[in-house]
Amino acid sequence: MKKLALYSLLILLIPILNSSCDGPEEPVGDLGTVNVYVKALYNGQPLVMNERYEYEGKEITFTKLYFYMSDLVLKLNRTEFEVEEIDFID
Repeated sequence: MKKLALYSLLILLIPILNSSCDGPEEPVGDLGTVNVYVKALYNGQPLVMNERYEYEGKEITFTKLYFYMSDLVLKLNRTEFEVEEIDFID
């Protein structure tokens, strides 16, 4: 009977002990640097600025590249941290 009570107690404590080992929900301090690399493609090939490309029978040239990035998040274990809601990349 004592063994049954001990096993029952262990089964009840396992989820509590397991959840307390996950660590803090939010990181403390600066954890490091994250670099985001964006590779611009045109027709499946790397885009080269100031180079001529064909588009619908005409030639086009890219001289400026800018765009918006949104919903950037970092994931640490099961926790997500929003980096930027939206950012303009020039």
